[in-house]
Amino acid sequence: SSVLVEARARLFKPGGALARDLSRNPTVLVVNDTVFAHGALFPEHVEFGLEKINSAVSKWMRGDAEVQDRKIPSLFLASGGRYSIMWSRIYSSNYPPEIQRQVCHVLREALSRLRARRLVVGHTIQPEGINCVCDGGVWRIDVGMSLEMLNRPAEWLEIRRVALTREDPGNSSNKSGESNGHANGDDNRQNGHEECHLTDEAGSRITVITNQAHGSQEESKQHQLASTEEVQPPAATPHMYQKNSV
Repeated sequence: SSVLVEARARLFKPGGALARDLSRNPTVLVVNDTVFAHGALFPEHVEFGLEKINSAVSKWMRGDAEVQDRKIPSLFLASGGRYSIMWSRIYSSNYPPEIQRQVCHVLREALSRLRARRLVVGHTIQPEGINCVCDGGVWRIDVGMSLEMLNRPAEWLEIRRVALTREDPGNSSNKSGESNGHANGDDNRQNGHEECHLTDEAGSRITVITNQAHGSQEESKQHQLASTEEVQPPAATPHMYQKNSV
């Protein structure tokens, strides 16, 4: 009902109870060599300063008067349009090989500035489930689990450090016996889960786990799979800010 919608809006508006609670979380989180962002991360975001962006978004969600102008650079970079951290679908879309190489180049530049190996994003539903592109540089993990979206089977990404042996120099199979609490190998099923492993040369194991026992997909909501906007990859992401601004 409209009453419930209005009540929910009050909870999430700047200064609302849930907005204040969410303000404690960063917009971009870096954990070891993995970066987490809702939609994307470009070199311009890193150059501007992730701490400034995180701080401004948190203040905006708390309702601080100094950052309620959505046009200030830090908020614009966070959620101001198609090249923003929150709204971009650049890394979550699929392109012809030449354009994909350009997209991966932009991604690698952003990651290199953070000395990171991979970016994990959501925002854009992946019909085939969790997947990666750019040689594991970006993992796309939005699978439409929400009942109001596609009610898809739950999936999650596990990233762990493992000790590599001479016989296991970054292969997808695990010869060292490390199990992560799940079955080893590709396309294994155990307790209703299907998983695939990827171990990189630095010893980070990526495990994708799908809960096959979850409820069925609602075919009537297939139209929600893709955004209606036309996504174009950036040859070079635009300079949308002035340096040293808030």
